Amino acid sequence: MKDIVKITSDTISLDEIVSSVKDPKAGAISTFSGTTRDNFEDKEVKTLAYEAYIPMAEKSIQSLITEARQKWDDLIHVKVPIWKKEVYVSGGPDGTDGGEVWKANNTMS
Repeated sequence: MKDIVKITSDTISLDEIVSSVKDPKAGAISTFSGTTRDNFEDKEVKTLAYEAYIPMAEKSIQSLITEARQKWDDLIHVKVPIWKKEVYVSGGPDGTDGGEVWKANNTMS
């Protein structure tokens, strides 16, 4: 897995981010896009400004990513009722598509 941690004042392109982590061996890409609210505590917000000591902030973010992967790696496959079927390029020996349904949590019906 590839982690990219970068703090920038440049405009961020979601397409560029997705392209930089895209991998045919990966089953998903998750992104989050935040926006500026137009108000906070009954005051109109014009813009947001952030400050950071970038080397330390990037290192802290990487630590959070590492911790999250260790703690919750593959948890979604166990907790969320989503199943996948692998369909193989070569097909199956019985003439079908060779697909197998994978279901991590057999307690769901």
